[in-house]
Amino acid sequence: MEGLGEFFYATEGEAIQHYLLSFGAWAAAVSFALMLLQALIAPLPAFAVTLGNGLLFGFFWGGCLSLLSGVAAAFLGYELARALGRGWVQGKLGEKRFLQARRWVERWGIGALVALRLIPFLPFDPLSYFLGLSPMSRRSFLLANLVGQAPGAFFYAGVGAGLAQF
Repeated sequence: MEGLGEFFYATEGEAIQHYLLSFGAWAAAVSFALMLLQALIAPLPAFAVTLGNGLLFGFFWGGCLSLLSGVAAAFLGYELARALGRGWVQGKLGEKRFLQARRWVERWGIGALVALRLIPFLPFDPLSYFLGLSPMSRRSFLLANLVGQAPGAFFYAGVGAGLAQF
């Protein structure tokens, strides 16, 4: 993935579009991989990848790609937490945020996840890590992410598709 360092600092839609276009037929796969990568090392906001998807693939397909890769990235964090345990998650979140997340989810359940996924620019990764330790089932986690991430995925893809018109 040549030029990846420059890509991580490019939050302008055209830079993202040009980067993805450089992979030709592999552009969608690279975009999916970038969404997973940003969930692990997080120097790139997920909305930037979604914007690039809209620029390159249009509203519908860019939104679908963004939604599926976003849900996969959240699930990756969820499964990492299950594999690496509470000590790792608390180290990532800090004790205070860990306890806040725990109280929020205990009180509101799956609705908390859907609601939090609807908030723009809220980092998804800490919540995914926490929920990996919760009793929330994989199925509920995936469903809540699918519902909660859909509006943002299609909104940013729509913005990207609109920018492509200029």
